[in-house]
Amino acid sequence: MIRRSGLVGLTLVFFGLQQLACSSEFSDSTTPDGGAGSAGSAGTAGQGGSAGSAGTAGQGGSAGTAGQGGSAGTAGQGGSAGQGGSAGSAGAGAAAGSGGDAGSGGVAGAGGSGGSGGVSCEGQPDGTACGEALEQICVGGACAQSHCGDGYVDATAGEDCDDGNELSGDGCSACKYDCTKDTECDDGNPCTVNSCASHKCAATNVTAVTVCAMAGGGEGTCKNGVCAAAGCGDGVKNGSEDCDDGNATNGDGCDNDCTFSCTKNADCDDGDACTGAETCNTTTHQCQAGTAVTCSKPATCATAGTCNPGTGSCSFADLDGDGVTCDTDCNDADPTIYPGAPECKDGKDNDCNQLKEDTVDCVCYADSDGDGFSTASAGTLSASTCPTGYTNRKPVSSDPSTLDCKEGNASVFPSQTTYFQSSYCARTMIGPPPNFNPYCATYSFDYNCDGAETKAYNTTAGLSCTFLGGRWPQCVGSGWTTSTVPSCGATSTYKTCSLNKLKDGCVSSTTSRVQSCR
Repeated sequence: MIRRSGLVGLTLVFFGLQQLACSSEFSDSTTPDGGAGSAGSAGTAGQGGSAGSAGTAGQGGSAGTAGQGGSAGTAGQGGSAGQGGSAGSAGAGAAAGSGGDAGSGGVAGAGGSGGSGGVSCEGQPDGTACGEALEQICVGGACAQSHCGDGYVDATAGEDCDDGNELSGDGCSACKYDCTKDTECDDGNPCTVNSCASHKCAATNVTAVTVCAMAGGGEGTCKNGVCAAAGCGDGVKNGSEDCDDGNATNGDGCDNDCTFSCTKNADCDDGDACTGAETCNTTTHQCQAGTAVTCSKPATCATAGTCNPGTGSCSFADLDGDGVTCDTDCNDADPTIYPGAPECKDGKDNDCNQLKEDTVDCVCYADSDGDGFSTASAGTLSASTCPTGYTNRKPVSSDPSTLDCKEGNASVFPSQTTYFQSSYCARTMIGPPPNFNPYCATYSFDYNCDGAETKAYNTTAGLSCTFLGGRWPQCVGSGWTTSTVPSCGATSTYKTCSLNKLKDGCVSSTTSRVQSCR
């Protein structure tokens, strides 16, 4: 543009010079007697205006915020296009410069990534909150409902300890320390000195001559840790004594307080169904141990099962989360393989019948919580292999054992064997206007979807702990100190009778315990 303006100026100068030459020539030939005035000089050509600068490109919109619970964030808006530069002012005698080109619009910001439905537990430390349900935490790389017995000490649930077993008297019972100080081990027996060591109670017999009150009335003397009549232990039955065998051995029919070891079966019941049903031989007054429940490790399981002291039934792990425990599952590492599973074109023996009947696609049912069960109204898709978030287990509306009664909570499904100390929200409702805030309308402890709330601890404590000698010595009398068994989630006092490691006999301890249910 500028170069063209200069050319125009030069043309004007050349034309002016031509005019001047012609004028002079004409003047010489036609006007010899007077000269015309000189022609004015041509104006200097004006420079073209500078091109306007290009407008600055609009900035990209900010990325949308990641959506919670799986929804992607909205993409940011693209920036507005930059304004074109203003046109340069026209120089005198020259054309105006053109305005600058308009700047390009900014690129739209990318939408935020969708938030996940819950924190992935892969690589997360135990106790990390996860999932949408209350009290779900990461334990061993998996998201599960926090419960006593999962091996993680959940302080927010009031746990002191969690040794992952059902044993009582081992220092950690129902996720509470058996004791933290000596006074908590006081069993009310004036003939023993109680102490707490490593959170376990122990008792030693008093050695000094100590006068005591006998349970049946009257004055006695401490002998071998019990209050006995003055003549008890001399081998001669006298007075109020039931018997006197002259020794200090308990459980042999005549205990060291000169009373019978038992007179009825109830005297021998240890409140633990896993030890079998104990009976009393009313002739010898000796307790006969029951047949203990054995939860041996099946070939398809990685570990042995655990016995429920309340029911005497064995519980086994379900590592693949297909709702079938390893003792009956032919492959507990694959959730699409279990007895009765539908066969489909995935190259597997889905139903454990030792045949691969790969003729049709798998019908997959939506299973958002990954517990292996769906609801009756679950969406479906067909695929050679069910993707994550789906199961090949068909929900049958008339069969509760196939239905997930709480989709969205991976701890709630048919065949759940774990007991829990806290309830879950079974039904949510929308609150009143103007906020319409959702709230939980119904809480439940029915974690195994059988329509009932089953308690883990169902016995009340005996008046005292009873020692059962023999090949497998044990102590009976454990249970709730209340007259009735507490309801699910309720806290009460539980007495534990355990073997005294220092001598034949039992020690008792009491602790606060939450009734677990499923």
